[in-house]
Amino acid sequence: MSRPEAQGWCPTAFHPMMSGDGMLLRVRPQFNRLSLEQALGLCGIAEQFGNGLIDFTSRAAVQIRGLTPASLTKALSALQSLSLVSQTASHEALRGVLLSPEWQENDLTYRLTQALYDRLDELPELPAKFGFAMDTGRQPVLQGCSADIRLETSKDGRLLLIEDGADFGHSVSQDTAISALIALAHMFSQAVRGGNPNTRMRNLPSPLQSAQDEYAYKRQLSFASLPLGKTALGFHLAPAFGQTTSQDFTELLIQSDCAFLRLTPWRGLLLERASNLTIPPGFLAMSRTLSGVFRFALAHRPVRAPKGIRAVLRRGWHRVLAPILR
Repeated sequence: MSRPEAQGWCPTAFHPMMSGDGMLLRVRPQFNRLSLEQALGLCGIAEQFGNGLIDFTSRAAVQIRGLTPASLTKALSALQSLSLVSQTASHEALRGVLLSPEWQENDLTYRLTQALYDRLDELPELPAKFGFAMDTGRQPVLQGCSADIRLETSKDGRLLLIEDGADFGHSVSQDTAISALIALAHMFSQAVRGGNPNTRMRNLPSPLQSAQDEYAYKRQLSFASLPLGKTALGFHLAPAFGQTTSQDFTELLIQSDCAFLRLTPWRGLLLERASNLTIPPGFLAMSRTLSGVFRFALAHRPVRAPKGIRAVLRRGWHRVLAPILR
């Protein structure tokens, strides 16, 4: 069966996308993090205004499905009351920021991300899928994730501003990093003006920054990611095929007794300070989720079934495979 056609844009809370089971909107919480109150509130919104299905995306976001034109405005208002959505569409469109998921309060990743949030008004208009990665831990973990401008550390500890697809970056300081990032975003905007509105950084014929510049340094290449299971900050797990129901998500949150959770770009969630966790049906918590069996099932799930039936069939895959792959 063929996969659904990829869109040239990403849905937001202000710009929902029509799907086979109704409209869907995407929620991108700041710092990729939700409090328990926000997460439970999101589950309630999905149940009350949608069809109860929640997607976890590869951009550290969640999607509420099954909305109608009548329920969309109410859902948006409810999300804004939980501070999960910006007050303006322009700010919401620029919240595509990925963080290395094991950031700590007030560490470099956190400080740089806060500085970017504070200066969103200075960014130019960018393609809908354009994104940023704050990957400034000792070893990058987001290189396999979608982003156009990245901040990473080199092997010798330099902070580098990197264009996606380049094998080098320009050395920046903590004080100049966000100004340089904003300047690079403007350079990109100028370079693609009048062209394809869906152009991404890696589609440019040559890097905007010069590899011959005295501030250019080799990028640290890494295939690392955050494994499923126990981590230094808690427990990383994922709903099978990136989707769960509001009821199952609520059950997991209450059972975990976590105060905060982080969305990860592997369609997962990191429950902070959760340790003795009983994994509920429909969730996966071992790295075998990336096995050939998982990829085969993901590729062959019934994506062309009629709306309504498709969700039921997909949910059936969850229940059958999740206990095997856990």
